[in-house]
Amino acid sequence: MIFNSNPSSPAPLPENPADIAILGSSPLAAWLAVRFAHAGHRPLLVTTPAEVPAFQNAEFSLKEDRAVITHRIGFPADYKLGPVPELLAVACSPTELRRHLPLLNPSKLTGTTVLNCAVSSDTSYLGAFLKNAVIPAYFQGSISRDKNHLVTLGRDNSFILSLKENHRTFESLRSLFDSAGIDLAGIADDRRNFWEWFIPRTAAALLAGLHRQNIYGLMKNEPVRKQLETLIGELAELAAADDVLILPPDMLHAVYAFPAAWKFPLQSDDKKLVTAEFGRLSTLLQNQAETAGRPIPLLRRLLDEFYNKILA
Repeated sequence: MIFNSNPSSPAPLPENPADIAILGSSPLAAWLAVRFAHAGHRPLLVTTPAEVPAFQNAEFSLKEDRAVITHRIGFPADYKLGPVPELLAVACSPTELRRHLPLLNPSKLTGTTVLNCAVSSDTSYLGAFLKNAVIPAYFQGSISRDKNHLVTLGRDNSFILSLKENHRTFESLRSLFDSAGIDLAGIADDRRNFWEWFIPRTAAALLAGLHRQNIYGLMKNEPVRKQLETLIGELAELAAADDVLILPPDMLHAVYAFPAAWKFPLQSDDKKLVTAEFGRLSTLLQNQAETAGRPIPLLRRLLDEFYNKILA
């Protein structure tokens, strides 16, 4: 997505700047803060006290597609909410969601629209904690961060929201995100949205993490390509048990569409991060398989291999 405004200078101030809270310290959280700050809104990054200093008084550059923000952009960060925000975007990773939730005061979110970008199979506890309706938001791209430099990978840096596009809330959100140059689409079928987002990322992440190689390189290996096809088939069976019909060729195409530089959390050099992400995925997959009553022999074997690799 190319910036609508000249990326070498600040965007024109919107007529009605919005207060926006962004929960998390992930690259996606920083990217959202930069985009909304560049558009003249008032984003506040809310993260743990230990992480706040890395963002306070920091200014970020952003490279996106063929556009680069050459001036650096800063935004405030705190471990607590400021003014009641118009929008709360939960943008921490799913493994960090429970650690970040206590930073929020539900009483300060009355009337706030909540987007959950930390998608998992079930985050009903998020709505229960916030005492607010939560809209799942599926980010279609990938962001990398090197200190204060952000880079988006690929061109599809948009969100799919589990809302009808003619819903009043969606129309309001689209206006807000349009002002920051971010595309939104609305599809009301959340289970389909989840599986179509989850299947290609999970299959690719397991193989890339096991082989310590990006997915582009792995696809040159015929046995690994066969494994990928089998993995997608097994995941599609789990989706079918959830009453969602997934066409494996579409998911395979989605994997091939990942940019060559795409890096999954399971490829990280941070063993703690890999262990947490693997634990989340393993639990989710095994629970889904048990509920579905479907065999997932290759998935189980690869999960066992990954577990032994972590212990090594």
